[in-house]
Amino acid sequence: MGDTIELFIGIDTEGESIVAYTYFLNIDPYIFQPIFVEDESTGSLFPFIPVNMDSSMQTIQNDTLDESQLVYSSWEAVEPLVGEGVVAYFSLKVNAIPTNENYRG
Repeated sequence: MGDTIELFIGIDTEGESIVAYTYFLNIDPYIFQPIFVEDESTGSLFPFIPVNMDSSMQTIQNDTLDESQLVYSSWEAVEPLVGEGVVAYFSLKVNAIPTNENYRG
C-alpha cells in the first residue's frame, strides 16, 4: 500500500487514419487514487501526461468524471493520425490491496 504504479495508454491504428480518440478508464477508488500532474503553463491539475506521437493531436479532455472514472480524449483538425505508439502516461497510488473474493480464475 502507498506504492505508485505508472501506466500508459497506447494506440495502434493498424494503418487506418483516425481523427479522434477517447479513452474511459474505470478504477476502484477504494484501491486506486489518480495522481494529478500540474500543467506549469496554466497551473491546472490533470491525471494524464500527453505524448505527441509526431502529430498535432490536440487534447480536448484530460480529467476525471468522478472518483472512479478517468477520461482522455484527443482530436486532429489538420492531418489524421496513422500508426502506433504511446499517447499518454498516468500514475495511480495504491491505497489498498484488493481481496480475491470475486476472482473466478
